[in-house]
Amino acid sequence: MTTMKRLFGVGGLMALGLVLLQSDCGSGTTTPVVDMASTPDLVTLPDFAPPPDLTTFAAPTVASVAPNLGINNVTTPITITGTNFRAGATVSVGGQACANPSVTSPTTLTCTVAAKAVTCGRQDIVVTNPIDNQVATGAKLFTYRSNGIGFGAMTSLTAAARPDMVVAVDLDNDGDLDLVNTNRNANSITAFLNDGTGKFGAAKPFTTGTNPVGIAAGDLNGDKKADIVVANFGTNTFSVLLGDGAGGFAAKVDTMLAGINSIHEVALADLNGDQKLDVVALANANAAVAIRLGDGQGGFLATPPANVSVGNNPTFVAIADLNGDTFMDLAVSAPGSNAVSVRTGDGKGVFTGTLNLTTGANPGQVVIGDFTGDGKMDILVTSQNAASVGLFAGNGNATFGAIANTGVGTNPIGLTARDLDLDGKLDFVTSNFNGANVSVLLGSGTGTFTAATGSPMTAATGPFGNTVADLNGDTLPDIVSANETAGTLSVFLQTCK
Repeated sequence: MTTMKRLFGVGGLMALGLVLLQSDCGSGTTTPVVDMASTPDLVTLPDFAPPPDLTTFAAPTVASVAPNLGINNVTTPITITGTNFRAGATVSVGGQACANPSVTSPTTLTCTVAAKAVTCGRQDIVVTNPIDNQVATGAKLFTYRSNGIGFGAMTSLTAAARPDMVVAVDLDNDGDLDLVNTNRNANSITAFLNDGTGKFGAAKPFTTGTNPVGIAAGDLNGDKKADIVVANFGTNTFSVLLGDGAGGFAAKVDTMLAGINSIHEVALADLNGDQKLDVVALANANAAVAIRLGDGQGGFLATPPANVSVGNNPTFVAIADLNGDTFMDLAVSAPGSNAVSVRTGDGKGVFTGTLNLTTGANPGQVVIGDFTGDGKMDILVTSQNAASVGLFAGNGNATFGAIANTGVGTNPIGLTARDLDLDGKLDFVTSNFNGANVSVLLGSGTGTFTAATGSPMTAATGPFGNTVADLNGDTLPDIVSANETAGTLSVFLQTCK
């Protein structure tokens, strides 16, 4: 007897072929007979790809880099710290691949910054993790330093009679720094608007009080527009010119300082902790400093603190916390006493003390900064008759060590401290009145200085004050000298080597 049955394959797949079971009645056994004609070809199922990795990773972050600078024509090994770094991450610095990246832990990554000659300034660090390509950017964390410091040819801006001091400030809110200088014999300031490349438009004069010398810039009325304050040496006043944010100013408003005269210098700082700028004004004809507390609207409180007694013929002032109490203190150069007077603040606009540091003959401009690398504020001051700059190393408590002198050009008056070569150490620039030049000295970070290649640089006759700022957006600090005798400003744009 023959019967027919269906066969089902593994996994429920049914074979369509038929199997005939043939029974041998004599033996009691059955023998399957496969109908080959009705059996289809076997079907081979395709291989399936593995499922995608759906693991979710935390985004990386970049916090810091060490070292954070390197000379542009050599490679620099760096260590990046952050979070969520993964093996296989890649790094770029300034858009260029950082070689041999190695993730040593989720918070530490090393690589070697490529040499990038003739590239200077601060660069972004970008870390890209594998698989999900999540990116972290450390904005401007690494700086390419120039292989040596140098400046291009001087350009000249015509000011007015006897330009003494100059500041760099954004007058028209376009993101680049403009220049404003005082004109002592023209009773005015001159504004030069920058096109962003270090080139300046026509001179724009604005009237001040009589014989302006010192100048300071800041937002006195909280409108986010730069204002100007000038010291009127021919009177007992200072003038406030409120900026319009477009490169112009409202008419001056004078503040009279009773009982003192010949206002040579002004400076701005928050002296009483109310987040409003106050004015410090030096009376050259008196051994006094006047304080006027700002009202935040461009004016001043009716009852000022008492005048501060300092050395004779005060000419320049620097303001900083000299003793670590978070309150602003004063360092005032007093050529009539051949001294720098140090006066400590109480955080309310009152200054006391009697410390006078002996300087070289006829001290000029004074600045404050950490020139020795110990985290304590030091004082630097020019000595006109000694052709030098003197350093008083701070002890952190408004006392100072003995003066250490460094030679510069002839009759230095103006002084600005800035990190010119982007090595993290303060350098300085002097305006040498009788030498018709400016000196550039590079700091070691331990209190010593050496002349930069090409220093001093020829300016014009009678350089008096100077300022240092990035005028063309390349991150390199540039120099401007106000030349009293020539009636000009000299602009020196730093070049990247």
